[in-house]
Amino acid sequence: MEKIVSKIDSDGLSTNNEVALDSDGSINISISIVTYNSANEINGVLSSLKQSDLSGVSVKVYVVDNDSTDNTVSIIKEKYPEVIVIENKQNMGFGAAHNVAINKASSKYHIIVNPDITFLNNTILGCVSYMEKNPDTLILTPRTLNDNKERSEQFLPKRRPKIKYLIGGVLHIFLLIRE
Repeated sequence: MEKIVSKIDSDGLSTNNEVALDSDGSINISISIVTYNSANEINGVLSSLKQSDLSGVSVKVYVVDNDSTDNTVSIIKEKYPEVIVIENKQNMGFGAAHNVAINKASSKYHIIVNPDITFLNNTILGCVSYMEKNPDTLILTPRTLNDNKERSEQFLPKRRPKIKYLIGGVLHIFLLIRE
């Protein structure tokens, strides 16, 4: 049996979205955050998650640390004991580190997050609502705002990337292979 939990007025998604829940009353979500010397950013993302409206949603957060040399891991363990921390012995890169968390997760939806972002209150419920209403959707990127006075919008991923981004990405991969 399906029940409707709440109406969401989410910034960046259509308004009046309703979240349909499974018969047990919750939708399981996992979130992975990959860190590398992210002590200055990790509080922002984790505290915004804690303050988010997660009614009707069961969330498990994984932080995969790529062998940070700062106090990223100790901050997480001290302030956020509910977060599952996976400590890599080397920097395995962004994608591979997220794969570690994804392989451990057993959720209906998985959210890949950068450590330098913060969530607005209804972002997660808005995303869940959209995914529930659009089961053919495989990937969702919510509206991303810059942290400036105007809260201007970032356009990600870029539809027409500039050549410097393409070359920069290839150069980065080349440098990683050489190390």
